[in-house]
Amino acid sequence: MAGQDHGIEPPVAGAPGGSSAGCEERDLSRRRAVLEQQFWRYSVERYARPHMQTLLLGLQDHYRFDVNIILFCLWLGETQRATLDRDGIEALRRSAAPVNDNLVAPVRSARRWVKGWMGGGTDKADRAPYEALKAAELSCEKLVQRALIEQLIHGLPQIRVEDAKLAATSSLEAYAELLPADPDAVSQLRELVARAVDQDGGSAGSCLGG
Repeated sequence: MAGQDHGIEPPVAGAPGGSSAGCEERDLSRRRAVLEQQFWRYSVERYARPHMQTLLLGLQDHYRFDVNIILFCLWLGETQRATLDRDGIEALRRSAAPVNDNLVAPVRSARRWVKGWMGGGTDKADRAPYEALKAAELSCEKLVQRALIEQLIHGLPQIRVEDAKLAATSSLEAYAELLPADPDAVSQLRELVARAVDQDGGSAGSCLGG
């Protein structure tokens, strides 16, 4: 491990493009938008890989992991070779909690209820509420990711390492310790890393909740 970093730093006054508060804010907004887009595209692409959806939703439903935080750890490890300790994971959980508790969880619960209520029905009129809730849930997932990126921008302690898979694995093991999760969950997290993380730096990009 090469040392500790504190995430992406805001533009510094006096630097090119950041000579005033207005310029700093615009630069920060642009950087935020770019990071949100990169993280979302990465998440969608990784989620679509074979067996990833099953693993992610199993960890969510059976072990109380947040799918977006898992994906964030994978993305951070692969693209920045950065790992998080338990304090970093807890900071992410606090950032995501308001959106998860007040938006994602209720919308997901409603969508799953409608899915069960519909049974195997394929009538377009019957599916309309389900599709509307699915779209709403997707929008809520993006808000969770925005909260995670906001935490990254404004200070998230990181440790830089040379290996992308090691970085992602270390973060996810810290997450498992924090919950805590049993050894089977840790094994599934390691399988996720093997399937998701491209050692050469990865690519950027489905609803992220099942």
